[in-house]
Amino acid sequence: MADEQPLLTFESEVSGLSSGHSKVSIFGDRVEWEAKKRGISVGKIVGGVLTGGASLLVTGVGEGSYGVRHTGDSEVLPIDAVTSVSTHKDGRVSVLRVMTASGEVAFKAQNNVVDQAKQMLVELMRQRGSQAAVQAAPAAPSGAALTEIRQMYEKGLLTEDEFAAAKRKVLGI
Repeated sequence: MADEQPLLTFESEVSGLSSGHSKVSIFGDRVEWEAKKRGISVGKIVGGVLTGGASLLVTGVGEGSYGVRHTGDSEVLPIDAVTSVSTHKDGRVSVLRVMTASGEVAFKAQNNVVDQAKQMLVELMRQRGSQAAVQAAPAAPSGAALTEIRQMYEKGLLTEDEFAAAKRKVLGI
């Protein structure tokens, strides 16, 4: 892992788990960034107080939440833990939101970098067979297109072979 070259590296303001600017690296199996803030978070303290310490027993104090692991001076989010990826533009900067089953990590950087990172993460999720890639992919074709093709077939405007080919095209198979 130490000799592996990142696919993309950029400077980002990281929220959700740590604060401040960090060097973020995307690898084939993970997103990794410098851990600027160590120790227990304010969120964990508040959660611990409100639940009488039960949340600290369940989530632990030393382990990162949101599927993030601490390795030395870095925080690591495995690609397999990512459930979806989205972006939000705010002028010349964008926010890349990386969601997991238990939370979100937001990376704030220049628009072009965030767009490139999103595309890369979606592709890595697809390659790894992640269910999240389906969520990040374009929406499935609407039923309206299939209905229209079926109606054309029923009116005799399409042959059976043309109908089957049109269905496969709409469904992407």
